[in-house]
Amino acid sequence: MANRPSSHPWHQFPPGAGSSAALRQDAAATASPAGADRDSRLAAGLRELARELPLAVTVRGDCMAPRLRDGDRVAVAPAARYWPGDIVAFRTREGPLALHRLLGYRLRSGRLACVTRGDRCDLPDEPLAPERLLGRAAVRPTPAERARAVLAWLALALRAARRRLAAARGRLPLPAG
Repeated sequence: MANRPSSHPWHQFPPGAGSSAALRQDAAATASPAGADRDSRLAAGLRELARELPLAVTVRGDCMAPRLRDGDRVAVAPAARYWPGDIVAFRTREGPLALHRLLGYRLRSGRLACVTRGDRCDLPDEPLAPERLLGRAAVRPTPAERARAVLAWLALALRAARRRLAAARGRLPLPAG
């Protein structure tokens, strides 16, 4: 796909509901402060539409396979709470929407941030504020998927703690492998 960032296999989809298609923005607008404001208005508009009726979205990409495959249609609606293992929709900094698994939460700059990652991706996404979540996919995670999400989050937390401990001791972490 031409609009997919080359550095990361995003799971992209366009809004499927008829009235929400007009709310799409081009990725270039997110580079400026005005674009960030427009991005937050877009996210708020999509959340508002999803409150009235879940948004039908079409999956683009394979980073959530085998659970979700390219071309699958999924309903996305806001939730009161998001739990590790849920598949959540959010707008990326590059502009497109993404559908990835929520691994857990962490503090970032003194605020709560969501940690997400595609099931077939090696690295997690950049942490994002909970208000950037557009909703949860109407695909119920299995207990095994929830457990894998929590274990992946714990592995990330342990790696970060090891790096901090090594930096505090004044030595660099050992190379992986």
